[in-house]
Amino acid sequence: MEDECRVIENDRPVNLSRVRHLTLSYSDPPFDILSALCKAESLRTLKLLSSVKEIGARKFPHGLHFRSLRAFDAGWTKLTSIELPSLSSLIVSSKHLRYLNLLGTKIKFLPESTCSLQSLQTLDVTGCHKLKKLPKHMSRIRSLRHLYIEGCLLNHMPPSIGKLSCLRSLSFFIVDRRRGRDIDELGSLLNLGGSLRIEHLEKVKSPTEAKKANLAGKMNLKRLTLEWGLNIDSTESYKEKTAQVLEALEPPPGLEFLRIDNFRGMRFPRWFSNNGAIFQNLDSIEFFDCKNCSELPTGMGKLPSLTCLGMYRMDCLRYVDNESESFGTGELEGAGYLQLQKLRISCLPSLERLSRSRMERRDIFPRLSSLHIEGCPKLTSLHCLQSIRELSIKGCSETALESVSNLHTLTSLEIWNNDDLASFPDGFLHNLTALKSLTISGFTKLQYLQSDMFVGRTALEKLSISSCYTLECFSTGIFQGLISLKEIRIENCRKLKSLSDSFGDLSALESMEMRLCEELETFPNGLNNLSSLQHLILKGSWMADLPENLQHLPALKHMLISGFPYLEKLPDWLGDLTSLSSLYIMFCPNLEYLPTSIQRLTNLQSLDITNCFKLVERCKKGIGEDWHKIAHVPRINVR
Repeated sequence: MEDECRVIENDRPVNLSRVRHLTLSYSDPPFDILSALCKAESLRTLKLLSSVKEIGARKFPHGLHFRSLRAFDAGWTKLTSIELPSLSSLIVSSKHLRYLNLLGTKIKFLPESTCSLQSLQTLDVTGCHKLKKLPKHMSRIRSLRHLYIEGCLLNHMPPSIGKLSCLRSLSFFIVDRRRGRDIDELGSLLNLGGSLRIEHLEKVKSPTEAKKANLAGKMNLKRLTLEWGLNIDSTESYKEKTAQVLEALEPPPGLEFLRIDNFRGMRFPRWFSNNGAIFQNLDSIEFFDCKNCSELPTGMGKLPSLTCLGMYRMDCLRYVDNESESFGTGELEGAGYLQLQKLRISCLPSLERLSRSRMERRDIFPRLSSLHIEGCPKLTSLHCLQSIRELSIKGCSETALESVSNLHTLTSLEIWNNDDLASFPDGFLHNLTALKSLTISGFTKLQYLQSDMFVGRTALEKLSISSCYTLECFSTGIFQGLISLKEIRIENCRKLKSLSDSFGDLSALESMEMRLCEELETFPNGLNNLSSLQHLILKGSWMADLPENLQHLPALKHMLISGFPYLEKLPDWLGDLTSLSSLYIMFCPNLEYLPTSIQRLTNLQSLDITNCFKLVERCKKGIGEDWHKIAHVPRINVR
């Protein structure tokens, strides 16, 4: 077995005549290595590692033919189109080649001779960002089963790809109006499975032609993306034709993921509305840029496996659930999204409510646990959520924020980007007793947080406040009662001048970050009560000295000081932080020396000093003036 499998790196090869599986790892393979390959007549597998850049210049030796080669792998090498001709003769001579991997290389084309590989089953050019076309006669490789072309620059498919009836994997198909490249080429590819993306569906001539693709007959297909190109045609006839084309592209019943992109029809197809009888396995649906649709597909909420739904840039959509409208005194029984767990909504300017029903029914999304909302300025209510755990809202109205206070099951809340709100609604968080994580960011006019905002939030473990540019201080006692808070992060609050004295009440605090709060003048008293604090980050401050309040932190293990342009010295009390194991000092250009007390940090394992120019010479190993102060530290990096 040792003779059959070899890895050649820097050693000279001996006898390769019996080698069947060879890995060649050279950035510049010597000529005798290549010559020795001539004797590897039994070679079945050849894998190139590192660069093969020099192979093209040297040329392969005459008579190099791998007639028994089954697999050739040059994936992620530096192979380019310049070297390819030198390899093509090798490849073409390998009549039994079944696997060809050029993944991530810089080739711009594949030679036409590739099409003579009648035994080839797998061709992988994934991530070949310079590859613009495939060989014209690829339809001759009748044994091809897997064609991986994701990440290439192809603008059309080779003609008559429908003749590759054994094809099981095809990353994407580009529709063209030319004969042999139109969508009906997909019709005979009944064995396609895995994932398929169909691009430029605007070039489909008619619904009849779309029907010939026979997507419904591809029983092994699991993921499908239907994508229209950017088309400025806004005529009613085009919208109607587009709707009919999508109707004709009914997916197979075993589909698990569906994405519809840039669809310009005004209605979705009827094949959604079979009460889930067909698409039993469909668990994820995404709609992108379906700008003319005012309603989601009828019956989609009844899909028995639908757990994830995403909607992006849908200009006309007013409701997610459109079927729970009340009639007379009742509601539509069984309406809603009964299995949905994750919902993501972005840039829906007309969205008013999640449900069309004006009654505050809480059974429309009974299992929804994660909701992300962004760019929905008209959204006013979130009352219909009974099991929500994670909520992220960007650019919300005040009325939408008010409805958040009724979501008793929330454990994580992120609210972002509001340029109008000066303060939060009274009692905003009072009912959120299960809340563990809270993020407030991008409230550019927020002036203060109510002193009772966090009252009763005993479960809160993580708090982040950032980019609140007009926030100047925290109310007295605001942090009292946060007995479970482990992490606090305050960033980019440019006018913040002071912190609340109740900071000292955060007895469970383990991590504290203060970033880019340039005008922060003092730290509160009572920080010596932070007996659990292990991580401290101070970044971007105009302070000339580190606050003395920081010297009594017995559990502190990791400390970062960065972006203090006026800091000239570190305090002597730094040596009192005897639990420190790592210390980072960065971007303090005026810091002149290290304190002698740093020698007392006997637990310090790592010291990193970056862009503190005056310390570079002082901390030079063995000769710097401060070297003796830090020589006991095992890992020192000064740059």
